Amino acid sequence: MNSGIKIKNIWHDDDMYEFQISSSDGLSLFVQKVYVGYDAYDELISKIEIFKTYLYGGIYDIEFGSFGPEYASGAIRARLHFQDRGKIYVSVHVRFKACY
Repeated sequence: MNSGIKIKNIWHDDDMYEFQISSSDGLSLFVQKVYVGYDAYDELISKIEIFKTYLYGGIYDIEFGSFGPEYASGAIRARLHFQDRGKIYVSVHVRFKACY
């Protein structure tokens, strides 16, 4: 299993996407579904295009969904951090939807 984050579009309509986001450290795999508006997605793409040029140091935070038990679906927050030249560190905070 490779470490990293994978974002897959599993559904969309006129207002939003439903993404399946997989994050792995190479040993464990966590999968979460989140809803993302088109504007938030477009902003993510444009900011990642800029972030990838910050090879010598830069931080970019990605957040989809909302954290807290009062929200119906899950959430994910990821921090991308160029610390060494050419090496990116990723930290991920995930809130899963509780299923009983």
